[in-house]
Amino acid sequence: MLDLRGPGDVYSRFFIGEHSRINAPCFIELSAPVHIGSYVSIGHHCVVATTDHKIGPDWQRCGEVDCKPVVIDDGSWLGARVTVVPGVKIGRGAIVSAGAVVTRDVPAGAKVAGNPARVIGWTERPVTEDGG
Repeated sequence: MLDLRGPGDVYSRFFIGEHSRINAPCFIELSAPVHIGSYVSIGHHCVVATTDHKIGPDWQRCGEVDCKPVVIDDGSWLGARVTVVPGVKIGRGAIVSAGAVVTRDVPAGAKVAGNPARVIGWTERPVTEDGG
């Protein structure tokens, strides 16, 4: 099951490119836009979140809502049970290992793993649109 949630018309904030696949189950929270490029593969039990909260006062630490978009660029591969937090961009051709929690941008061609996800290696560098 692909579970898309958020306020109002979530479909207007969701883009998925050609030849991409999302294994089920997968939860994508759409309070802000989520852009999934072409030829992306997302493993089962993944979570993509666009809503966080600012830190509130001591009487209510879960403060004001803070929504940020997520981008998963062309050719990227997310293993099973990956969590992507608000505001993150996963670069072109990156690989996110199973179970990783992505809390910051992932460079194009990087292999990341862990909680929080860190670069553990590199694929061959992706070819840019200008052929470089």
